[in-house]
Amino acid sequence: MNNLGVKTREDLKQISAEIKPLLPMTGFSCVNEALKNMYEIPEDQTLDTFQGWKKKGYSVKKGEHAFTFWSAPLKAKKDQEQQAEEKKDEKETDDKKMFGICKLFASCQVEKMEARV
Repeated sequence: MNNLGVKTREDLKQISAEIKPLLPMTGFSCVNEALKNMYEIPEDQTLDTFQGWKKKGYSVKKGEHAFTFWSAPLKAKKDQEQQAEEKKDEKETDDKKMFGICKLFASCQVEKMEARV
């Protein structure tokens, strides 16, 4: 597996801009699927955040680095007046959505925490 030095939002934006036009030719339905393939993460691997693995009773192995993916769209908090205005104007595009980044670890990068007495 290889995280290819993708560390920041700007890195991810640049790589995603290159990947997005190729999606129809590759068979991937979204950029994150293509990223998983690009990072060479096997299909059988489960991905989760550091905190997600911790809640499941796992710890990240020493020296492992997270993979950078796009998270679900973040919706800016808007007051009721703005929301009512937007409902009237149905011309809102996906460009107004703001995607955050998330750092995920594959199941092969974690190990079960031993029970502490």
